[in-house]
Amino acid sequence: SQAFAIAKALDDLYLTGFSLRTLADISLKKNDVRRAEQQLNDALLAADQARNNFLKLTVAHRLGKLHLGQ
Repeated sequence: SQAFAIAKALDDLYLTGFSLRTLADISLKKNDVRRAEQQLNDALLAADQARNNFLKLTVAHRLGKLHLGQ
């Protein structure tokens, strides 16, 4: 996505994680669960590296919902 590319170019870990979380939402809507899980794991890593607890919490919430099948 364009937002992900911009975030990477800016070397902004928060924006990278946020865009990956959003891409995961899109992947889930397309029923691409494996891709969504990878995007969420990557988003969680970026959130951790950015030391952003809010992003970590929201990504962890989505991962939990994914694993519960909701």
